[in-house]
Amino acid sequence: MALIVKLISLAKEMVLARVFGAGELIDAFLIAMIIPSLFVNVIGGSFGAALIPTYIRVREKEGDESADILFSSVIRASLVLMLIISLILYAFSPLFLRLAAWGFEAEQFELTLGLMRILIPLIVLSGLINIFSSVLNSHGKFAFAALVPGTVPVFALAVLFLFHEKAGIAALAWGTLAGTLMNFILLLIALKKRNISLRLLPVKKGNGEFNTVIRQFWPMVGAGILTSGALVIDNSMASTLHTGAVSALGFGGRPVFFLISFVAGALGTAVIPFFAQMMARDESKELKGSFTRFFAFAFSISMIFLLLFYLFPNLIIRILYQGGQFSISDTLTVSRVLRFYSLMIPGYIVGMFCVRIVSSLRKNLYIFLISLFNLSFNVVLNLIFMKRMGVSGIALSTAFVYFFSTLLLLWVLNSKGQLLSWRVAASILVWLPGVLLLFALRPSGILWSGIGLIIVSIGSSYASLRVGGSDPVLFIKGGPNGSE
Repeated sequence: MALIVKLISLAKEMVLARVFGAGELIDAFLIAMIIPSLFVNVIGGSFGAALIPTYIRVREKEGDESADILFSSVIRASLVLMLIISLILYAFSPLFLRLAAWGFEAEQFELTLGLMRILIPLIVLSGLINIFSSVLNSHGKFAFAALVPGTVPVFALAVLFLFHEKAGIAALAWGTLAGTLMNFILLLIALKKRNISLRLLPVKKGNGEFNTVIRQFWPMVGAGILTSGALVIDNSMASTLHTGAVSALGFGGRPVFFLISFVAGALGTAVIPFFAQMMARDESKELKGSFTRFFAFAFSISMIFLLLFYLFPNLIIRILYQGGQFSISDTLTVSRVLRFYSLMIPGYIVGMFCVRIVSSLRKNLYIFLISLFNLSFNVVLNLIFMKRMGVSGIALSTAFVYFFSTLLLLWVLNSKGQLLSWRVAASILVWLPGVLLLFALRPSGILWSGIGLIIVSIGSSYASLRVGGSDPVLFIKGGPNGSE
């Protein structure tokens, strides 16, 4: 179901590239989306992540009624918080937007401001959607919750097709808002069919577990910043470059984020419960071995996709976007962004997995501190690489940030959780100097660049597999009590 939605979203991106190209209109829309999306991911996503463990425990021990009371309490709290944020954002929207689009000229800034005001209601709608989907997943309803987000790209394309001539790029914003509203309504109906009660008014019977959710919520906000803050900074700094830099960054990163979103979803759905079960049983030895094997397997597999994106970026971008308003010049710029974004795949995949494990070990403070390091380090590297490489330097900066933050997360797991040997980072420690050497030597042509990257990839994958064991498949078959 998630694959279907992602393919529809990719089709929408292909249409946008051909209709608008990589120019100021798409720049304006992407920047207009960036601030509402930040609050959706940080607030809505954090509430969903903080709620579910406690919600499941309450439902199992105290019954559905107590779970419904807890769910309703969280909805009320999140609704009030997101409404306040939305009102503040609308009232001071020029100030907030100036922080995200400080490189835009006056006319483009006014266009972006109008689009952002249309999209501000997404904060409330998408925030509640995140919580609704998490609760449905806790009841075993994965497919429907994964499929209904497809209403967003479908409605966006439909409204764009019908009103593009009259409304221009604003039709895309209105279509996105309409699709999100339909997503919200469908999930609300699904909750009702599952007899999951939503009470907006407080009831006399309280639930002490609400405070537990709130205590878990604020550290998860730090984790949300870890995944969303860098995106805001990257787009803001790209807005100071040439016209089309923001859209080039968005189009170039789309194939990479398309891939890693599946991996992140798989980790959250299947792998994390596997390790959570082992932690609950205090099977530290088995947990350490399985984590190391998974690290080796995930890092090695990610190399395959990295090589694909790194060696054939022009072909991928030409197939996806070129045509209409998307010119050959746009293809060259965006493919260079894609090539450097591909270097983040191993660090991102392993890093997001480590974030989940660190959070499971209740070391959320470390996630917050590492997120602050990420934001500051990202700004510094952006400034360095932008001067030399333009917008593609922002993509390269993002890759290095994820690698270094992953090393910090691995250190936390080793020093605090005693979950893995320090040698598990051998693959990244081989990978980083190898990539730096590759850029320092600057081999001419795609052939020699590809050969150099393959050599580095083989070396890092070999180091990972030597640490993780010769048979990564043991991770799948070596579960607790022999379970697969």
